[in-house]
Amino acid sequence: MALKSSGTTCAVRGCTNNQTKLNNWLKSECFDRKPKNKAECSCPKWYSFHRLPNDEEAKRNWLKNLNLKQPPKCFYVCSFHFVDKAPTEENPYPMLYLGYEKPPEKKRRRVVRMSVDSQVATTTTDQAVMVFEQPQTFKDAQTQWMDPAEEDHTYSKGSILICDMIITPAPEISLSIAEVTLKGDKDCLLYTGIPLLVFNTLVSCLQGFVRQSSTMPAQDEVLLTLMKLRHNFAVADLARRFKRSASQVSKTLTHWVDILAEHTRDLIPWLPRDTIKATMPKVFLPHFSDLTCIIDCTECSAKSQKLRLALRVL
Repeated sequence: MALKSSGTTCAVRGCTNNQTKLNNWLKSECFDRKPKNKAECSCPKWYSFHRLPNDEEAKRNWLKNLNLKQPPKCFYVCSFHFVDKAPTEENPYPMLYLGYEKPPEKKRRRVVRMSVDSQVATTTTDQAVMVFEQPQTFKDAQTQWMDPAEEDHTYSKGSILICDMIITPAPEISLSIAEVTLKGDKDCLLYTGIPLLVFNTLVSCLQGFVRQSSTMPAQDEVLLTLMKLRHNFAVADLARRFKRSASQVSKTLTHWVDILAEHTRDLIPWLPRDTIKATMPKVFLPHFSDLTCIIDCTECSAKSQKLRLALRVL
């Protein structure tokens, strides 16, 4: 449930970040530098607020991206919605998690000059060639289609036109592994166990905990961690899927498991004691009457001997 705030609040549709939540986060204890709180340690802020610029052109672009026709008087946007966590020269406008599906911008087609040549060219598979040739007016000496007198002034006809049309393909936009893998709720439930909207909300809430030395997008790091927790993929398998080294995958898992444990522990629902006792297996009742949950974490690894001599001894 979002905390109500009468002060600074993000103006993006659906975003619940406000100054009250940020102040409560600053008062909480730092996980890495106990017993200091978040305000005393050197960790980056969870998020920050940025005001609407005074420049008219920049203001129009902000309102266009946010899809706000009548903005509020106190207009703030949190850093979650900027590519670089703040307005920069390369990315000065909010572009991420804007609360609606933004249609792709129409790109202008490149104008290509069409070459005109008087010689007949050979048609290839890569180029589309249009050849305008003079139609045949005679079949043989006996049968004629038209009066030969009309062909006396053929010198006034123009030359054959050859039009070569070369279309340059548009450059491909590089997508993250999460955007390629998670096409909908079906894929997201398969790999993470949560719907796509919940996954995007979780990523937006954890944007402020990305390591400064990391080269992976935040959504890729969260997806990698959830895939490891749900399916227990091998580190080498995850490294191949996300095109990273095994050591980098291990560091990512170590970092995000602690972050998820600290900030999502309140989201785990615990059933009432009566419901637990009613559904508990009877085997546990005599010795574990106060049981709350059963965690199945048994794992057995089987290894076979490579030497034949060792197999004979066994």
